[in-house]
Amino acid sequence: MEYIRKYLPHGTRVYKSRNKLILKFPSGRDHRGWKTYKSETVCNIPRNKNERKTAKEKVLDLARLRENEFYEYDKRGIAPSWMKPRNITFKALALAYIKEKKIENPPLILRDSIEKFKNKVAADITTKEFENFYSELLNRKAVHHSHGKTIQLEKTLSLSAVMERKNYLFKIYKFGKRNGYIDKIENVLEAKIPRQKVKELGKRKEPKQKAIKPNEFFQIYEELDRVGKRGIRLSELPDMAMISFLTGMRPGETIGLEWNRIFIKDEYPYIRLDLEHVSRGPARIVPLVPPLIDLFKRKRKVTHLRVKGLFKTRAYHQSWNSAVKRSGVVHPKGNIRFNDLRSTFITLAKSVGMSIEDRMKICGHTIPDGEEIKISEIHLEYYDPYRELLHNAIMKVYNYLVEVLPDCYQLLLKNQSEIRKTGIQIIK
Repeated sequence: MEYIRKYLPHGTRVYKSRNKLILKFPSGRDHRGWKTYKSETVCNIPRNKNERKTAKEKVLDLARLRENEFYEYDKRGIAPSWMKPRNITFKALALAYIKEKKIENPPLILRDSIEKFKNKVAADITTKEFENFYSELLNRKAVHHSHGKTIQLEKTLSLSAVMERKNYLFKIYKFGKRNGYIDKIENVLEAKIPRQKVKELGKRKEPKQKAIKPNEFFQIYEELDRVGKRGIRLSELPDMAMISFLTGMRPGETIGLEWNRIFIKDEYPYIRLDLEHVSRGPARIVPLVPPLIDLFKRKRKVTHLRVKGLFKTRAYHQSWNSAVKRSGVVHPKGNIRFNDLRSTFITLAKSVGMSIEDRMKICGHTIPDGEEIKISEIHLEYYDPYRELLHNAIMKVYNYLVEVLPDCYQLLLKNQSEIRKTGIQIIK
């Protein structure tokens, strides 16, 4: 066996048992932090020179694979299904999230959560503990930073500040589940800000939602299209705005779109958003209208097949605010945000007669008592009348834009007409 042993990675070994070659390798850590090992059968014991060579290659390949897997997962404090899982604290999970996102100076809303839960095991924090944390935040005095000094104010934290902390907790747990640190995120999903407490303190429940008219959106879109010609990253903003306007998706869901979630060759094309892809609310499917189908086909032609995401842009607020200001569109409630395109879609869908159930399913809203409108697995995995119903519902919005606002609809086809002029053919 020396012809194999001297080439094995450190920490692994091979031995014979019942006419088989067995590889022993590190598989995880116990509660004291010591390595635990596991054995795996590789092949039969070789009987000649050719079989020895093949067996050596198999043993070394498997040994290197298991060694790399162990040290990669062990470095991050996680383990695959064949390893013994190791519990990770909330602080370690939050610091791993900060490291991946390259956040140099963590904001106060992140530090608050880390100081609260510290060395508690992230998976063991209950829903009730999260809700108690939100109650404490609602009563906490706000602070103001001025010239390097922290000044405590008389007023307490606003509801929007508490919601920001809740969103960060959700992002951290989504990151943990995606990377294998934790197995479930239901504890943070089910935790809600106590409504009775909010009512007692007299805080404003939600930020002001503003809906604009379709022709006002197209004024902003024209300005975005003009600004987008200045650079590659700015050129993505018009497409992002069009997707949010025609689907009601949240900005984070639009920015994080990946090609494996878009099904444009289906009979009823749609975008699939699983639980880890949504900012809040249930998993859902979002039907697509013809302009968006053409948009995705156009982007697919100029995108490398190995690229997962559609957009590279992350910081869009400055460009968006500049385009809104130059377009001359104003709203009596205040500044028009990118997220207001979602409110615009919902208002437009309501005006064309889409039912409240269809609107809530497409946009991922919940009903007033907090019970979610859930989509069963069969709705997400297989074709059934559900997709056809949602497709027919969203086509009401599209038909309204075509018939009632023909001038605005021409802007939807603007990019397509430019493509035809250049001779690029769109595959139908």
